[in-house]
Amino acid sequence: PWCYLMQFDKPAAVMSICAPTQDAVFEVGGQTYVNLWRPDRVPALATDAEYAEAAPHVAAVVEWFTTVFPDQREREILLSWLAHNARTPGVKVGWSPYIYSRSQGVGKTALSHLMAAIMGGGVGYRKGAALSSRFSGWEVENALVLLDEFTTQRATNDGVDPAENLKVLITGHTAAIERKGVDTIEAPTYCNVMLAANNLHGIRVTDQDRRLFYVSSPLDGEEAKALVTSRLFDRVYDAMRYAPGALRRWLLELPVHPEFGVQRRAPETNTRSEAIEESKSDLRSEVEDLLEEGGPG
Repeated sequence: PWCYLMQFDKPAAVMSICAPTQDAVFEVGGQTYVNLWRPDRVPALATDAEYAEAAPHVAAVVEWFTTVFPDQREREILLSWLAHNARTPGVKVGWSPYIYSRSQGVGKTALSHLMAAIMGGGVGYRKGAALSSRFSGWEVENALVLLDEFTTQRATNDGVDPAENLKVLITGHTAAIERKGVDTIEAPTYCNVMLAANNLHGIRVTDQDRRLFYVSSPLDGEEAKALVTSRLFDRVYDAMRYAPGALRRWLLELPVHPEFGVQRRAPETNTRSEAIEESKSDLRSEVEDLLEEGGPG
């Protein structure tokens, strides 16, 4: 959103963005911004007594992560990525988790709610269709965003390239924001991105791509339903509601996985190899379709 500040007795239009590493009002490139980040909303770390009392809440979240992401290496790298965002919000990571599950209902979107509780806000959730439109502000209004069920395979009729938008979100430090009735502005972005999908077709990936960390949940439909019937999700959401300080302490005290690094390439996984093979298969299918239709070449 845009707002107005009085500067030298004249109203000056400024943009509100989430910038955890900046002051309440700051300037970048000659443009003034109002900071949406509120450090006073970050939950205080639980004391020893509070942490001990909240042990069942922490145990519920640990059980959820262990159940949904049974591969220890992948789970620990993902947790290190999440902990970085809680510890140093606004500091960009050069790669994003791609959370893949074969079934719906494993709680991928609950990650955004969990991180909002731990960080005290500044966390957003968007459907992947947002990548197919011109940036409108959500990209700079959060420190962390979960993009759910997205595709970057085709450019839109108005020339928007979802793949390029995703690249800007992951590795870029500015974004061209368009607002109705307001000129486009190149605004700084302090946002990291998580991706979530029930398939591997959302992004065409090659051996050279190093911006995505594929983490997989192998639960099938029945196992996903069991998460609901066991009321595990109820306990996880109770933990978010009643023990955010304990959850924050738990996440920040986890050891940082040796493969996690802000400027490193995304760690490789077996699911990444699957995604590369599926991308090759998709490309072959498109070429065959073009040849059958008598397309160019």
